[in-house]
Amino acid sequence: MVGLMLPLLSSQNPRIIHDILIAMGYMASEFAPEIQINFGSMILEFISRAMKHPIPKVQYKAVLCIVNFEQGLIEHKDVKVIEPYLPSLLGDLGNIF
Repeated sequence: MVGLMLPLLSSQNPRIIHDILIAMGYMASEFAPEIQINFGSMILEFISRAMKHPIPKVQYKAVLCIVNFEQGLIEHKDVKVIEPYLPSLLGDLGNIF
């Protein structure tokens, strides 16, 4: 399923970015922790780019997506996937709020 989204990750269209974030958030909840472990870096880099998007609705959805992503890891006690990305993600969050 993630493979189907790969070509869309480079899109600049805010509607596509928004919909990908919805799908990633859902998959992060439903397929945790496998999706975080196998595709974590790709997903986190995309979320980080979405947090810098000029449209607030996209930024908001990126924040929700990161919550779903992390919640799946916490439930399975495997938070090491997100640790290298925490400084940049917290900086992005600080810029949004």
